[in-house]
Amino acid sequence: MPSIRFFHKKAKEVAELTGFKLGKRIYQGNYYAKGKVRNAIFSGVYQGRPAVLKIYLDPRFTDEPKSQIAFSRANTSKVLVAPKVYKYKIESPHQGWFIMEKLPPGSFFTQPVKDKEEFAYLYLSIGKISLSSRIGLCC
Repeated sequence: MPSIRFFHKKAKEVAELTGFKLGKRIYQGNYYAKGKVRNAIFSGVYQGRPAVLKIYLDPRFTDEPKSQIAFSRANTSKVLVAPKVYKYKIESPHQGWFIMEKLPPGSFFTQPVKDKEEFAYLYLSIGKISLSSRIGLCC
């Protein structure tokens, strides 16, 4: 697995190639252990719009940009949305990059139950109902 330096270098290359105005790194995904970086996300601007650049080198097979585009085309929800993909390149089944829309904070997902105790109660209650229905004690 490469170090974070690989991702910074790659981000600069992609920025130069695409005209993405590279900002700071805002996320780093590790592969099961600290220091085994599998992706990094950088903030920036693309064609005058706030955007992010995701660089990935993952031991697992991934087609993340294409999956995200397919989801966006099929999605009809106004609640669950995915950022628009502006540009991408899949370099191998494990490696690539994509530039996508930067969503405003909180627009991607909002937790419906914020209180931890209420969440725990609901989670446990749903588990009991599910178990009861599987063994024929409910519904």
